[in-house]
Amino acid sequence: MSLAKYCILNRDSSAAVRTNSDTALDIDDVEAYARFSDQVLRMPVFYLEYSGKYGDPKVVKKVSETLENAQLFYGGGIKTADDAKEMAKYADTVVVGNAIYEDKKTALATVQAVKEVKV
Repeated sequence: MSLAKYCILNRDSSAAVRTNSDTALDIDDVEAYARFSDQVLRMPVFYLEYSGKYGDPKVVKKVSETLENAQLFYGGGIKTADDAKEMAKYADTVVVGNAIYEDKKTALATVQAVKEVKV
């Protein structure tokens, strides 16, 4: 059984291509998916996945305001501490992907940045 529902929003990502995901969603569509996942399916995690592309903070904020029970995970395009801080304002968990491989020192700084927002 899955504990998370993914909403993939980068059409060029491997995940979107492999799963043939509909990524042409506007903010109202994403909000509806989040509400359905949270209120009907009662999933504990809703994952906004931009996978390699920095997402739209307005979308992340809207989803954060929509979810009543589920945790919001955000992943995609986090390359700097400022990116991480911006998304940590809204997401419960910020996932750092490729930055770990590209620049470990900067990627580790994102951890501290998220902690600063969450305190």
